[in-house]
Amino acid sequence: MIYSDVESNLFDMNNTGDTTLLGNKLGMRLKRVEVYNWGAYDGTPYAVFTPNRENTMIYGNSGSGKTTLLDALITLLISKRKRKYNKAAEADSKRDRSFEAYVRGTYAPKGTEGGSLRDDSSTSCLLAVFSDTYNRVLSIAQ
Repeated sequence: MIYSDVESNLFDMNNTGDTTLLGNKLGMRLKRVEVYNWGAYDGTPYAVFTPNRENTMIYGNSGSGKTTLLDALITLLISKRKRKYNKAAEADSKRDRSFEAYVRGTYAPKGTEGGSLRDDSSTSCLLAVFSDTYNRVLSIAQ
């Protein structure tokens, strides 16, 4: 089957090859996520997640930034009114996170008052890059 840019869309799931769930890589898939001044990722631009269109599992120690990374994606993909950060810790109201807390880099290690890595004048940047099997790229930034 031949596709033209006019006939196909970004999430086209028509497939002429492997149609198994794990084998189907058509459609837009996450290639890379970069953050700058987001949560504990401070200063240097970080390419913190590069699944390169593959199925990927995020794992790590408590406090290593897994949820911070997922919340960056939530910020880019979900409208402000519907965002719910730190969904995994929803029952623990002490762990509430907000857009403002991520931009300021607010932290509170156990047993301390905590603080912020940045002030209110700081700038944060989030970038997610998606691509498809036809090498079309979609970038979302905030």
